[in-house]
Amino acid sequence: MRTHMGRLFAVGLAAVGLGAVAVTGGVGTASAQPTSTTMTCSSLNPLFWAPSFHWTITAASGASLRPGGAALEPSILLSGNNELPAPPGGLIPSIGPNWYGTRLSVDWHNRTTGATGRSFSDEVAWQQKPSIPINRTWAGTGPVDFTITVQTGGGWYFINSQTAVCRGAITVLPA
Repeated sequence: MRTHMGRLFAVGLAAVGLGAVAVTGGVGTASAQPTSTTMTCSSLNPLFWAPSFHWTITAASGASLRPGGAALEPSILLSGNNELPAPPGGLIPSIGPNWYGTRLSVDWHNRTTGATGRSFSDEVAWQQKPSIPINRTWAGTGPVDFTITVQTGGGWYFINSQTAVCRGAITVLPA
């Protein structure tokens, strides 16, 4: 009986030891870089009579097709909006002086490969409530530092362009 109890006690200690290893491993994992992050940044409004922009931008690890590509590739995907009030609903949008154009660029640095680059979004114009245009940044996998520059102008992004800059870092996962 004593031998059997000794074995159970040894198995129990081994299980506790494995649990401690799992907890220790979990602590290391918890400090890993996230696969998404939400940032805020501000700029003046290109329309002098309107309030400033306060952008909220989310960057996440994802996958997308390059133009003409055949397979999904790991990429940074962006989404976001600002705090301007939405225009009133209706069949015909309100006709008024508040129209915007937006474009953004992403400067990135992959800390694993050492590669750097810049990507540009689609350019949108004549929006009453600007948001983050479609953007795909192919920076490779691993930890990536980036700077997002949002240019917003009156009607088009280049008319009295105002700039907001957000910085962040995420880990881009394989597709």
